[in-house]
Amino acid sequence: AAPDQADTRQRQLLEEMAYFRDLAARETERREAAEQELQATRSQTASLLGEFDDALKEEARVLQREADDAMQRRVEAWGDELAQAGAYWKHENQAQVEATRCEAQEQLNEKQELIMHLEEQVARHKHEEEDWAREAAAAQVHMGEAHEVIVSSQAAAAILRAESAEQAAQLRA
Repeated sequence: AAPDQADTRQRQLLEEMAYFRDLAARETERREAAEQELQATRSQTASLLGEFDDALKEEARVLQREADDAMQRRVEAWGDELAQAGAYWKHENQAQVEATRCEAQEQLNEKQELIMHLEEQVARHKHEEEDWAREAAAAQVHMGEAHEVIVSSQAAAAILRAESAEQAAQLRA
C-alpha cells in the first residue's frame, strides 16, 4: 500500500508540476503578446506623431506663405489704387485695408488655434504612450510574481519527492 501511496503522490506532484509549467507557458505567451502589442502601439504612435508633426509644420508653412502672399498682393493693389484715386479714395481704401487686416488677423488667429489643437493632440498621444508603457511594466511585475510561484512550487515538489523517497526507503527497510 505504501508504494501505491508514493506512486499516487508522485503522480500528483507531476500533475502539479505540469499545471505550473503550463501556467508559466501561458503567462509567457501572454506577456510576449502584450510586448508585441506594445511595440506595435509604440511604432504606430511614433508614426502618427511623426505624421502629425510633419502635417502641422507643413500646414504652418503653407498658411504663413499664403498669408504673406495674400497680404503682399493686397498691399500692392491698394497702393496702386491709392496713388491713382486721390484723397477720397485714399480714405476709403484705408478703411478697407484695416478691415482686410482685421480679417487676415482673424484668419491667422484661427489657424494658430488649429495649430494649438493639433499640438494638444500630439501631447495627448504622448501621454497615451506613457500609459501603455506603465501597463507593460505592471505586466512584467505580474510575470515576476508568477515566476516566484512557479519556483516555490518546484521547490515544494522537490521536497515532497525527497520525503516520498525517504518514506519509500523506510518502508522497504
